[in-house]
This record gives sequence, structure tokens and C-alpha cells, in this order.
Amino acid sequence: MKYVILVILFCITGLQPFAQDNRYRKLDAYFDTLAAHQLFMGSIAIGRQGMPVYKKSVGFRDITRGIKNDDSTLYRIGSITKTFTATLVLKAAEERLLDTGNTIARYFPGIKNSERITIAQLLRHRSGIHNFTNNPYYRSWSTQRHTGTQLLDTIIAGGSDFEPGSKIEYSNSNYILLTLILEKVYRQSYAKILDKKILEPLQLKHTRFGGAIEDVRNECRSYTFKNGWQPEPETDLSIPLGAGAIKSTPADLGRFVHALFTGRVIAPASLVPMQTAQEGAGMGLFPMAMAGKNGWGHTGGIDGFRSVYIYFPEEDVCLALFGNGENYNLNTIAATVVKVFYDLPFELPDFTVFPVTEADLKPYTGRYASAEVSLKITISNKGNVLQAQPDNQPVYTMRALAKDKFRHDATNVDLEFNADGTMVLLQNGQKRIFKKETPL
Repeated sequence: MKYVILVILFCITGLQPFAQDNRYRKLDAYFDTLAAHQLFMGSIAIGRQGMPVYKKSVGFRDITRGIKNDDSTLYRIGSITKTFTATLVLKAAEERLLDTGNTIARYFPGIKNSERITIAQLLRHRSGIHNFTNNPYYRSWSTQRHTGTQLLDTIIAGGSDFEPGSKIEYSNSNYILLTLILEKVYRQSYAKILDKKILEPLQLKHTRFGGAIEDVRNECRSYTFKNGWQPEPETDLSIPLGAGAIKSTPADLGRFVHALFTGRVIAPASLVPMQTAQEGAGMGLFPMAMAGKNGWGHTGGIDGFRSVYIYFPEEDVCLALFGNGENYNLNTIAATVVKVFYDLPFELPDFTVFPVTEADLKPYTGRYASAEVSLKITISNKGNVLQAQPDNQPVYTMRALAKDKFRHDATNVDLEFNADGTMVLLQNGQKRIFKKETPL
């Protein structure tokens, strides 16, 4: 499902074997370094022409039992599921079971503006239908099983946030509705449609839809880093459906993406609207750029799982990166992998923690406010570890970089403390000044 980050706070053909080996040794060292500093747990696969040329897994699929991730570990891929769903909708259009230009009124007359919302607008997040995963009760609600009828009732009750077609706004509700449409036109469950149209023809034996996490299937659990890896609650996959309920491996996803872009799943003509971006969004795809390379892809986030893939059409190369524990920005990891793979300048990051004591941190603790934004942040410490908690957000563990300087790697947030009681927050080129209101 949609990844909620810390807001405001937070082809190669012709290469010599030695050069390839050196590149992959660098990637091994990079992921080993991330794992050693408890910054990432997960798996990666890079594929060329549908075949993996690099794989790596680090961390644990089950920390309690000490079972490590490996190449066959299945991850919940969250919103990357939407690429599969969009593909199935275009497949149904090829088979003349639906027309993406038609409205959804025949399927869901109870939805506000249904007579003006098209299937294509669902695919492009331009329907105006409220995103039910933004509801304040969603996190507790998401661990319970729900029927398609209950999901539809929830979406109907959410109403509309804007006029259909007037803008883009990401909404998981759109892809729940697309799931239900597919089941109506095929008269089968989404799982059976997925198996018949994609998984079986492509022999994707490590990809499946829905269900609880199963150890016997080598499926991993997810974790969040809070003074160590802590297990995340498990979303019941009866809820995300075609918006986020697929599990896969990076290698399997790479084979699917290669088949999609080379005309083996849908016709090239059907791929055109998927790759036609409006306000930065295609159908189940987004234009993406990493390290100066342009491609198409999607990201995903559900529970503690984070995922991203990007396909570079010119070289027929796909990078798929899945994590079940992220304490470092996933896009930063992916961009670094692209740099190394394409032999661009790269230096192994230094994740050394600057030594601080509990006494060193006490002067920073307190509640901070800013004249620039309404957000307030509580700074505390747990022993010799600094913690930051924006209002209505989780507690974030900060890594000490130097005296008075701290960083949260997963959200690219830096905090700098000054003697006058101010705190400078830096994130992605933006700077905000906070002033201590009250000490702790």
C-alpha cells in the first residue's frame, strides 16, 4: 500500500567479466555494510533480458528463529501489485471484456460521480475517489478480514475528494475497484485470473496472491527499527487486493516486468497507454529516473515491507529491490545500485556512529516548534540514543554524526542543535528552524 514517510520532518553487453565481477563485488560490500549497521534487510535482483545477472539477500526473514533471507524468500510487494492489476485490466480490454473509456456506473452505481468516472481514470488515479487507507482508523482496521462488499461500502462512504479527471491523487480505492471489476468480467477470483493470465504462462513459481504469512512457503515477516528490529503487525490481505496483496521475489518480478515490456503479456499497443504519463503517472507505472538513467517502475509499502522496481527499456534491464526491514532510504539504496551497475562514481558510505553519552544528549531534549510549519517535534533520549517524535507520528531513532548533528537515514532527515536552543531540520534540500518551547 502507499508508503507514508516522515512528512516535513521528516546492456551492458560487451563488458569484460572482470569489470562485471568488480561491480558485483562492490554491490556485495554495499549490502553487507547496510546489514552490518542494521540499516536494511531484504533482497535484490538485477535482470537483463529477463535473466538475473545479480542477486543478493541480507538480514532475516524471521528474526526470532534466526532464519535468514535468501533468493527464494517471498516478500509482500505492496503497491507494486498495481502494475499486475493494470496489466490484467488492459488484458481484459484486449479480450473485449471491458473498455477503459467506459464509466464505472454499470459496476458501482452507488459511488459518487460513477457516471463520470472512467476505468482509465481509476488506472491513472484521476477518479477523485477518496483513498480509504488515509482514514484515521485504517491501521487497526487493516488487520481484520473484510469482504469485497465491505470494502465497497467503505469506499462508497468515503465519497469524492475532487472532480473526476481534474487532477491526479494517489488512491488505493481505485485499484480495489479495478480488482472487483476484473472479478465481475472474468467471473473468477483475482487470484485465479492472475494465475491464468500471468503467473502460469510466465512460470512465476515464486509469486502468489493474498493469504497470511506462511513459513512453509519461505515468506518473510516485516520489521521496523526502533532501538533494534521490532516486528510489524500483519495486514490482512483481504483488504489491499489488487492494490497491494501480491507476494513475490525480486527475480520473479524482474521476469514479469521483462515479459510485460517485450510484448509477452499484453500487446505492445496495450502497453502504450500504460507508458503514457499524465501529470507524472501512467497506468500502473510511473516514469522514474535514477542516477541519470530514465525508466519506468513503481514503489510499494505495506506494514514494514518496502519495495521498488525500475525498468530501463534501452538496455532491457530491471532492478527489483524488496525489503522487510528498512532503516535507510530505499530509493537511496536503489539509486546507489544503479550507479554501481552502470559503473558510475561510487564510494562506500561511512555509517560510523559518533560516540555520545546520555549526558551529552540531555541538553537537546524538549519540545520544539517552528514559525514556518505547524508541526511540533519532541526530542528525547533513550540512554545514549537520541529520539525524535513529530506529533501524531512514530518515534524515530537518530544516528549521531558529530557533536550536535544527528540523522535519520530512512527519511533523509538531519537535525542540528545550536547553543541558542534552536534546532535546524534539513530534508531533501529544505531547511526549517525550530525553537525549543519546553525542556523535558
